[in-house]
Amino acid sequence: MKVDSTSGSDREAVFDHFNRFLFESSPLSLWIEDLSEIKIIVDGLMMSGIKDCTEYMWNHPLELASRGATVRTVGVNEAAIEMSTGGDRDVFLTRHNQLIVDDVYLIAVIGFMSRGGQETSFRKGAVISTSSGKPIKVLLRWSLVPDDTVAWSRVLVSASPAIE
Repeated sequence: MKVDSTSGSDREAVFDHFNRFLFESSPLSLWIEDLSEIKIIVDGLMMSGIKDCTEYMWNHPLELASRGATVRTVGVNEAAIEMSTGGDRDVFLTRHNQLIVDDVYLIAVIGFMSRGGQETSFRKGAVISTSSGKPIKVLLRWSLVPDDTVAWSRVLVSASPAIE
């Protein structure tokens, strides 16, 4: 019988490297969004007595922009870059919010995430515009990272072509 003599920190480093490899080499378009600024606004709305953040956002669509809320992309794999920008990582990282044509996606995400942690993933059909302006119908899926369900600073997003 072989005994694993690798220390805990070494195992974690190997696991982190393996996870990074899976993320980067996946044929599925993946990116990680930081929605922590959105979460602060949603928490404030809920503390002020608003029960349904989704309905509130539908009725006040400029609320997030007026409060300076931003969605930051903190990681992106090659498949996502190739699908949306033809290979330009900088364009994806700086124009990510402009590439998603269907603006209501964020309202839907807020709705699912503001349900008190009852759900950790959400899917929605959307249209992504490539950097050249070509629309692509996709199925987007947001998944909360298990140890980040409070802050929303690491939300995994995947995009797969929509089947018609």
